[in-house]
Amino acid sequence: MPLPAHHHYVPAFLLREWESGPDNRLTAYWWENKKFLVDRHKAKYVARQKHLYSLKKGNGDWDVGVEKNFMGPKLDDPAGAVHKMILAGKLPTLSAQDASKWSRFLVSLLLRLPHVIKDIKQKGADALREQIAMRPEEYEAIRRGSPESTLEEWVSNHMPHAYENLGIQAIPKLINSRLLNEAICNATWIAMPLRANGYDLLISDCPLILEGSLSRTFLMALPLSPHQMFVASNSGDIAARLSAWSEKEIIKKTNCSMVGNTRDSIFSTGRLHDRLIYKYLGTR
Repeated sequence: MPLPAHHHYVPAFLLREWESGPDNRLTAYWWENKKFLVDRHKAKYVARQKHLYSLKKGNGDWDVGVEKNFMGPKLDDPAGAVHKMILAGKLPTLSAQDASKWSRFLVSLLLRLPHVIKDIKQKGADALREQIAMRPEEYEAIRRGSPESTLEEWVSNHMPHAYENLGIQAIPKLINSRLLNEAICNATWIAMPLRANGYDLLISDCPLILEGSLSRTFLMALPLSPHQMFVASNSGDIAARLSAWSEKEIIKKTNCSMVGNTRDSIFSTGRLHDRLIYKYLGTR
């Protein structure tokens, strides 16, 4: 069985909701080699990166354990089941266990993006270098004639992948953060059906919109499908605030925020939003 080399930072179960038309594909807009492109794709072939969560072994091979053993079976598969429940109108009856699965998925959408993973790797490497440099006398005590004058030099020569691996190894712990998950679970959750004629929701390679901070007050929104959105907030009566807007206004505001969130790619059911997408992404 081949290794799961392509890792989805936006899971295919979510993006499949945008597959439509006779070809049962979604419309993808993206930048590549300084060109802005648009084409139809299956959800499983977009919003992914090769070995995004893989560890490097000493022999140069890849260890895909984080993707194979955690991101799939312990995160995305359970969240996919909850996603179906929410789409079916069962948000008010979710169990505490199901709510926990969903909150962990929401946390992951903030952490699993390529630019965030790059930052996590860098922070892990910096932390390891700082730790290694703290007690040089300990290395001297066990050096035993090694040509490397410092432990950092020894690690660089004998375990060169340890620096970036440390950040990847921390991902499951970060996603399971009690502090972050409690903040989300204690917020007010709403599933909003949005059926304004001629409008639907976009979704991007950064699909979770977050205003504020999980450590203070926040509002987050995630398109669940072209016609339904999940909202969570710990700030006042969010339902009353949203009811002041029409469905058309909510879709427009959400789509503008989604375009603003986009790093490289955005996805739609078709070409309904060409004007908005080209206006803000096509001229970058």
